Amino acid sequence: MGATACKARATKKDRAQCGGLVDRLWYAKPNSRRTAPIPLLLLTTTLIEQIESKTYRNPVIYAQEIRDEMKRLGLTRREMGKRLGVSSDRITQWLCLLKLPEAKLREIDGLGDYWGRTVITERELRRSMIDQSKSDQNTTT
Repeated sequence: MGATACKARATKKDRAQCGGLVDRLWYAKPNSRRTAPIPLLLLTTTLIEQIESKTYRNPVIYAQEIRDEMKRLGLTRREMGKRLGVSSDRITQWLCLLKLPEAKLREIDGLGDYWGRTVITERELRRSMIDQSKSDQNTTT
């Protein structure tokens, strides 16, 4: 269906908006796979299952598991990243969380693992590390 078929289906308003370039208009076929409606019940059920099944890990416990696994198997950060399907930089980020003070690590470890919602995030932990290092620098000078 070339430009002539499109011209036959295009209205005067379409031609005016396109500036006469009617052959660039696209009309979906009524039963096209691109425009096929998804049953609302199926969509809603899938979204609810995804929400209910999501669990969040304690970042400190996860970092400890990674560290222990690396030591047990003698892996480098790059090799561990390949096993987990993440970059070596991401492994470094997780391992750096273990540089928090012992008291903070015990507190976060006490929160448990496999949460139903996010209790504490890596970003919050990193921010507390930065704040602590700044306060340590201010007290030493």
